[in-house]
Amino acid sequence: MVQGSKESPEKLDEDIDSVITLVRDEVKNLTEEKLKEFKRTIEESINKKDSNLSDRTDKIWEEIKQNTLDFTYLNRLKGVLDSINKSDLIELYDSVFISNPHKLSVQVRNLFNYIIFYYI
Repeated sequence: MVQGSKESPEKLDEDIDSVITLVRDEVKNLTEEKLKEFKRTIEESINKKDSNLSDRTDKIWEEIKQNTLDFTYLNRLKGVLDSINKSDLIELYDSVFISNPHKLSVQVRNLFNYIIFYYI
């Protein structure tokens, strides 16, 4: 959710679109070394053991609440992580945000600018 009182809703909408384009450029200009670093960080996160039983229970309950019941997805992600390359990321980003964007923009303006008072 993005909101602001200093700029018009149209300006905020334009800024959001600019960020989407900017992020795509960042992905496009991603170096191979930086991509490897991102992958290492993700793998470290996957390999991190739960620090206590409560953490483990929270993960299990989250799967149940989301109704995914996919308790091995981290292991599967770890298995394909090495095969992901920059062109895969660009293709995914383009398909989600550029080629077929789904955007909901609800613009609420100051109501006092639009209220008409009737005096009888």
